[in-house]
Amino acid sequence: MILIGKKLTPTVSFILYDEETEKTSEVGNTEMTSLILNKKVSNAQLENTVIKMTDGSLTVFDQKNTHSVFYVLGCTDGVYSLIDGSGEIWKMSLNAARAFLEQGKKKLINAKISSKGISINKHRNFSTALSRSTEHYHQS
Repeated sequence: MILIGKKLTPTVSFILYDEETEKTSEVGNTEMTSLILNKKVSNAQLENTVIKMTDGSLTVFDQKNTHSVFYVLGCTDGVYSLIDGSGEIWKMSLNAARAFLEQGKKKLINAKISSKGISINKHRNFSTALSRSTEHYHQS
């Protein structure tokens, strides 16, 4: 499962995407903590008692941004799969994705758009990100 964000109304819940069933679900804090401890969520970890996303910024979805904030699930055969806060999956080519994301005020949680395409953050845990950043620092 992949953590794609959280909602604050009426109580805090986390939005998960299940790669096997290709469906989203909402879970509470206790269940989310249990899933992380049992290593069922690939891009989340507990830091003290705070749930953190390891490949992006944990976005709070509300009615205003449900369709304007996207998590990139991946790219297969040149087709990018993105998911929004409502759980809707969008599939499109690089050029279509770039045009779609650049129109309006759309934001990517775990990726960036560059001249070369869409660059997906691959840091699945903080220790990997930390070791990569220190390697870069030592190479400078």
